[in-house]
Amino acid sequence: MTGILEKIIKDFENRIIENQGIVDIHYIVDFVRELQKHEYDAHVCIMGQNGNGKSVLMLALMKLLDENSIVNGQIVYAYDKTSRLITILKEMKNSVIGIDEAKKFFHYKLGMTTEQIVLTNMIEYARENRNAFIVCTNDIRRLNNNYRNAKVQMVIWLLDRYDKGEVKSYALVFVGNPALEEDDKFQMNNFVNLYSFESIRLVAESLPTFYGYLFVDDINTFITNEEFELYKKNKAKGIIDAANKSLEKLEKKEAETMREQNYDELIQRLKEQNQKSFALNF
Repeated sequence: MTGILEKIIKDFENRIIENQGIVDIHYIVDFVRELQKHEYDAHVCIMGQNGNGKSVLMLALMKLLDENSIVNGQIVYAYDKTSRLITILKEMKNSVIGIDEAKKFFHYKLGMTTEQIVLTNMIEYARENRNAFIVCTNDIRRLNNNYRNAKVQMVIWLLDRYDKGEVKSYALVFVGNPALEEDDKFQMNNFVNLYSFESIRLVAESLPTFYGYLFVDDINTFITNEEFELYKKNKAKGIIDAANKSLEKLEKKEAETMREQNYDELIQRLKEQNQKSFALNF
């Protein structure tokens, strides 16, 4: 007798085999929905180099999972505080949450502060509320062990993109055995010291965690221009606000340094004047 989770994974694998090793984006959406339906952790991690289209794929998956998720502001950006993510987790049910930069919240170097403990508990609460997560990062190995091996069910590794044609980028799709919470659940350490795209593809195809190739179509296939512009506007606003705050701190520090220098110069001048005055009197 086949268990629920095993059946979900097997059905996903069979669809890819029938499609000659190609992962249709809708297969991923159906996979995530099944995980949500049965209250399993439904976390998909999109990894890859900056510029390969991680955010674009995140938006596409979010739109397919919940058509209102983008306009409803269910994306957490790198400049957001952990408290905003926790607030969204408290309010959301049967939906999807996008995290534009996962290492901000789940980096392996982050200590277990009170805020991190609360976030960990709220991630578990999100599973019970049947929420899915689409998170972006450069390298899943930089995320903490508890998140990458206990929560993430699928890794989509965007390798490269194209300038022409309907297909804009391609990715490797991995599914780890959810029964195992190993240090390298998706067997990513096999790619250490590989320097060519061909060698990466060859090694991937030899791994049991590799399920197939995903070819990402033009973003207009999935989301509207308004939704994409909203995403870019929100991301840019946060970056600008963060830059302005940093600039204010820098200007304040420079002003303090200037005041200290002026004070030191004043003291030095007074000393020199006192010395001259003393010499004349003598």
